[in-house]
Amino acid sequence: MVPSLIEARKSFDTTSIHKVVEYANNSFIPGYKLTGSADFILTFTIETFMENFTPLSATAGGALIGISVTLLLLFNGRIGGVSGIMNGVFCAPKSDRIWRLIFLAGLVLGAFIVRLLAPDFNIPRQNYPLFLLGLGGFLIGFGTRMSGGCTSGHGICGIANLSIRSLVATLTFMATGMITVYIIRHSLELAA
Repeated sequence: MVPSLIEARKSFDTTSIHKVVEYANNSFIPGYKLTGSADFILTFTIETFMENFTPLSATAGGALIGISVTLLLLFNGRIGGVSGIMNGVFCAPKSDRIWRLIFLAGLVLGAFIVRLLAPDFNIPRQNYPLFLLGLGGFLIGFGTRMSGGCTSGHGICGIANLSIRSLVATLTFMATGMITVYIIRHSLELAA
C-alpha cells in the first residue's frame, strides 16, 4: 500500500469523519441537514472505508468471482449461487450432485491452498465468542433461505441479470451487514 494511504488511515479519526458530515450538511442543499440514518451511513461508510481499504485484493477477488460464475453459466448452464449449489447437494437428483460437490470442494481447496502459500495473507480472528459465531451462522442460513438466495446468487448473478428482487435482496444484505458490524464493534465492543 502507498505510504501516504497508510498514514491517512492512521490519522483518520472520528473527528475527521464528523468534519466530513458537517461539510456535507453545509454543502448539498441549503437548509438540509443529514440526520439519523443518513448521518450514520455516511459516518459508517467513511470509517469502514478508511479502516479496510484494500483495492488490489478486492479487485482481484471480484474479477475471479466474476470469471468463475461466468464459466459456470457458460459450461454448465447454472447460476453460481452458493446456497443453491449447497442445497442441491442434499435435494437434487443424484445425477446433479457431482458438479455441486466439485464446486464446493473447490471453494474449500482454494482457501486451503491460499493459506499454505501465504500463511499471513488472512489471519483469522482469535477468541471470538462461539455463541455469536453459531448465532451468525444460523441467521445467515435463515436469511439466505428467506430471501431465496445468498450474496453470490443475488449480488453477482441476479444483479447481472437485472433482477429487481436481487437488487433489493443485495441492498438488504449490505445494510444489515453494516448495521451488524457497527453493533459488534461499537456497541458490544467485540472488535478484533
